[in-house]
Amino acid sequence: MNHRCCKRYAVSIPAQLSTQEKCSQPVTVTNLSSGGAFVETDFPAAYPVDSIVDLQLLAQDQTGTSGFHTHGMVIHQGTNGLGIMFTTEEPVGLNTIWMRPQEVPLGCKSLDGD
Repeated sequence: MNHRCCKRYAVSIPAQLSTQEKCSQPVTVTNLSSGGAFVETDFPAAYPVDSIVDLQLLAQDQTGTSGFHTHGMVIHQGTNGLGIMFTTEEPVGLNTIWMRPQEVPLGCKSLDGD
């Protein structure tokens, strides 16, 4: 049973992750949905579960518009990365990653079997 409310997509998008206390660190977003993301980082222990983070994706769509910015909360900490649930209702610029609201992003593969 999948407990997620939003379809996830396999991606490989460079990003920057920070908190109010920590400087921005480079990470790679490896799966993405409208509700959250998994980011690979060399230092997952630096971001404890329940900490609030700032995530800036550094991607471009077909029009050349760059990425998006959002806030989130760490809900899972693994050995190679973090599960982040977005806390902003509509992440600014998320629609630049999606082709149209109901379609799969370019170059993305659904992780939910669809």
